[in-house]
Amino acid sequence: APSDLVLFMGITVLVLSSGLVESRRLGIQRRLAAAPVRLRSIVTAEVASLLVIAAGQSIGLLFVGRVLFGVHWGNPFGTGLVIGLLALAFSGASVLIGTWARTQEQAIASSVVIGIAAGMLGGCVYPLDVVDSTVRNVGHAVPQAWAMDAFIKLIYHHDGLSAVLPEIGALAVFAVVLCSLALRLSSRKMRSLA
Repeated sequence: APSDLVLFMGITVLVLSSGLVESRRLGIQRRLAAAPVRLRSIVTAEVASLLVIAAGQSIGLLFVGRVLFGVHWGNPFGTGLVIGLLALAFSGASVLIGTWARTQEQAIASSVVIGIAAGMLGGCVYPLDVVDSTVRNVGHAVPQAWAMDAFIKLIYHHDGLSAVLPEIGALAVFAVVLCSLALRLSSRKMRSLA
């Protein structure tokens, strides 16, 4: 259940980048850029809308995991922080893909490849405990690995919030970096449209 949550939330949120490409194609972003609203506010709203979708999907997967599979997710506050920061990191990455992609098809294809590759590298398909230390270290270049490490501690080791603080810190860094890049690059792209 935790690996499905991490893998599918990543793929879903990243694929939503195609909507940003479509809004640019339809001229919606150009009209928004001309409105008396700060461009950063528009990009922040895009990230927030992706967060709402990620939250809905996460709640559904948490519920299914608990009801159908009897998963005890561990410390609720720790679980919530891990999911929230992971969703924020995915939202920032989605806005970046939506800013970069030229067509919806390109955004979708890139998102699926990135989502699956990062999920595999991050331990959603196979546990990072069974691979070489080099692969394990490279896997931690993606937020999925940090989320999976946190879920292993919370669910399987029954650790508390303090045990997952390093993973929460790493996810926070991913979220801040990806959202900052998204804010900067998407604002710049919207400014060029106006």
